[in-house]
Amino acid sequence: MSFLQWFLNFLGVAICSQILPAKAYLNDRFDGDQIVHIYIGDDKKEKHITLQKLSDKFIMEFKSKHVGTEIDYSKGVKVPLDFELPYSPPVLDQGQYGTCVTFATTSAMEAALKWCDVISQQCTLEYLAGKGINLWNGASYSSEIIEPLKEAGAVSNSKCPNAYPKSYAYLTADMYKKLVDRNVSSIQYLYYPSISILDVKNAIRNGHYVTLGIGLMNTGDAVSVQGYDVKVGGKKYSGGLWACKQGLSFTSYCGVPKGGHEIVVYGFDDTQKLLKIRNSWSYKAGYMGDFYMTYEFFEAMVMDGTEIY
Repeated sequence: MSFLQWFLNFLGVAICSQILPAKAYLNDRFDGDQIVHIYIGDDKKEKHITLQKLSDKFIMEFKSKHVGTEIDYSKGVKVPLDFELPYSPPVLDQGQYGTCVTFATTSAMEAALKWCDVISQQCTLEYLAGKGINLWNGASYSSEIIEPLKEAGAVSNSKCPNAYPKSYAYLTADMYKKLVDRNVSSIQYLYYPSISILDVKNAIRNGHYVTLGIGLMNTGDAVSVQGYDVKVGGKKYSGGLWACKQGLSFTSYCGVPKGGHEIVVYGFDDTQKLLKIRNSWSYKAGYMGDFYMTYEFFEAMVMDGTEIY
């Protein structure tokens, strides 16, 4: 970990019910994964991003909602937003694997527990692989990660023998049990098959985090995946604003999606009509790992959500 990554994570720390049954590891929404080549960061170096490929069945059932007129954010996003949770989820990097649900879920769990970059996604994925559950090419629901960790416990990064990503590795239940050093049984969650903006805001007001499954059009240009460049504090950052349509653009990025992604929401602003998002594409994407999503984009492209606390 570089000093900059450590420092950003440190800032995250400083700034930083009803339980539904697991979905029996259903994966009826996604069909494998797809690698998207985009450029992120000021150095514009190519980074491989993996979106989860939506199944043909799900695409046929997907119905975009009406998209109205959005605010023009060309002058920048005003930070902080009106309501932000005081403990930020850690800045993580899923790399080129379709592990966004694993990363978003463990990130939200850590924030709820007031930890920062503690849970090993590598050992979590190895444990599930040992149970015959391969989530390297994607999961459908946060419950697929929460339920096994609540039952077995979590392994911290310092205890996991392998560093992420080693997709071939696995751990038996006995091997994993010997490594477990974190109890996450206190985590609670509530799944919303259809989540509203009001549901998200109420969850955040209650001090809870929300993972969202979102659709991305992935039409071949960077904006369709990483959003418009966002301006914060007078500086423009690569990507970071998920909006339907901005400025004089004739292109709308709200429509039938080709790829799926999972992120964490931990703030909102009714004046700017924005949600604050912690993504898992490293601190180089968006505003040092943070993304912003317009209310219109939410209405058009969000699939479901899980409130985690």
